[in-house]
Amino acid sequence: MIKKEYLVNPSTWLDFKGLIFTHHERYYLSIEKDKQLYLDLFNKKWTLRKLTIDKDGNKTYKHKDITEDNAKALMPEIINNSLKYNEFRFPVQSKCADSRLQVYSGNLNHLMLLKVKLEDENQAQNFIPPSYCLCEVTDDPYFSQLSLSSKDYIHIQKHVNRCYKGKITPSDFFEQ
Repeated sequence: MIKKEYLVNPSTWLDFKGLIFTHHERYYLSIEKDKQLYLDLFNKKWTLRKLTIDKDGNKTYKHKDITEDNAKALMPEIINNSLKYNEFRFPVQSKCADSRLQVYSGNLNHLMLLKVKLEDENQAQNFIPPSYCLCEVTDDPYFSQLSLSSKDYIHIQKHVNRCYKGKITPSDFFEQ
């Protein structure tokens, strides 16, 4: 399975009617070089998650469902890093194994990312992103969920201006 991510122009009108969506919130409790501990709220269900990264970059995830009361008890430990977004299952191409549109809110309001999963390298090479996609950000660590959790609108705008100059303009990406 090959994953690709694209910045989406938020001023493009997209029809969400009838699409399946889920609400996500992520709150980081601990961030270290090789380990992350965070709370996920996914459709009103709390999960405590631990991500461990070994020296070769391999990731191991562990999780435990917890009650809302336990989640509230952990809230004072949150370290200012959080994400809130709605994720829509969004049809892109029939050959796509899966596609989801993440529409962020809060500090990242206006940010939209299209995440697609493709079956193999051939499908990935032949994939043509929809016209509402501004540029591919698959390999840009700035757009990882951990990185985004500590950013806001101004940080994103500066990064886009610096790294994607000539590919897109800020007016393409941000509503005025």
